[in-house]
Amino acid sequence: MTQQETKSEALARLRYEVVRHDAMLTDIDPRLTAYMQDVAANEPDTHNLYEIAGCLRWLRLADTYEVDAELMHRIFLLIEGRWQNGRYIEGGLSFEGMRGKSHYRLTRFQVWAFTSLFALYCWVPTDRRGDEPDLQLADTETVNPDDGMVYDRRRLITDFIFFCPRKTGKTWFAAVVDVLMFMLLGDYNAELAMCANSQDQSKILFSKFKDLLRTLDPSGKRIRMTATEVNWRPFQPRACSATAFSAGGKKKDGFFAQVVNGDEYGSAAYVKERCDMSDLLNVMTSSMGPRREPLRLITTTAGHAINGPFQNELEGAKKLLLNEINED
Repeated sequence: MTQQETKSEALARLRYEVVRHDAMLTDIDPRLTAYMQDVAANEPDTHNLYEIAGCLRWLRLADTYEVDAELMHRIFLLIEGRWQNGRYIEGGLSFEGMRGKSHYRLTRFQVWAFTSLFALYCWVPTDRRGDEPDLQLADTETVNPDDGMVYDRRRLITDFIFFCPRKTGKTWFAAVVDVLMFMLLGDYNAELAMCANSQDQSKILFSKFKDLLRTLDPSGKRIRMTATEVNWRPFQPRACSATAFSAGGKKKDGFFAQVVNGDEYGSAAYVKERCDMSDLLNVMTSSMGPRREPLRLITTTAGHAINGPFQNELEGAKKLLLNEINED
């Protein structure tokens, strides 16, 4: 079967699945339905095979796992604020634009990106039994009546690659994800590591993150910000922190990361079979082990280094998506 034949078959499957999931998609956000319909229509030929496969994969997972539409409503409200008849009313994050700071509605693709990351949840078995003496359950836990074990409800996606062309808002996307984890979705003591190949690049992401936080705390009474670190001030309801890191230099030990954000990972190349950016991400990722809902977020452009660690990850992601199409 040629690639064009494979794509045509995948599009036919996607059209069917979008219709079948219409109510669920619209319940999350009508823009999500519109995006899926646009990909399925593919007129003109504007969506590649991997985009189509990504939609098919997510819809299949949505049949298997829990879809939290209410959480997505809260996320979109925190990002966008309240709008009425196309006009901004209140709340939300303000973003830097060509005419200064302003509030924006998310595009269809951005709604899809946030949904694909945050909407799916699963029940993970723990090593505790429901009949243990003095058992105390967290808000996210329940006892499964079938096997008597304690299960914890957790976000399904813990590794996310945002691979796109230049100037498509990927750094803003990463900054917003960091804000969500800092303000709403992370652990009480979540630690966010914002990693990049160079100090200048790490400052770009970190600066965008701080700009967004200033929208929510303009006076700085609740959140403390420095050139390389952000944390909650004492006596606040959370104790999260965020730190900017650059590849190379001294070792970054002692971190207990919940979010590891690798910005422009695709531009990192091997030098004498080593890559400082890869080493940095490996150190940070290895510190996430005890976290309930860790997140490794890679944001990078399509112009990636051929001889670099991201190449293997990209090939693995492509293979995963192609398998989604080739499954019977």
